Amino acid sequence: MCVLCSRCSTQKMFYDMCYANKEPKCVIQRYGNIFGQPGEYSAECMLSCPPSIGQQAMPLPIMSYQRNFFTVYMQGGVKHLRQERVSHEHFQRPSDSVQH
Repeated sequence: MCVLCSRCSTQKMFYDMCYANKEPKCVIQRYGNIFGQPGEYSAECMLSCPPSIGQQAMPLPIMSYQRNFFTVYMQGGVKHLRQERVSHEHFQRPSDSVQH
């Protein structure tokens, strides 16, 4: 699977696990993502298992699959995707950057 398909599949299994009480018999993710640091994903865009479910099926946080965070653009006659508005910097509030 490509990265987007993997995210979509992981997110579906995550919601099944959280809201339909389906217990996976294996790890449901292929990778995890770094978040909450400059240049990385925002914590607001991540999926992570709540402690009540346990983390054995999804031990690492992963970027959620949201189609509204992608833009299609053409380059050299080929369609590409650009991911936008998911970085740590996009979700900072003015009070977050104030030094005390």
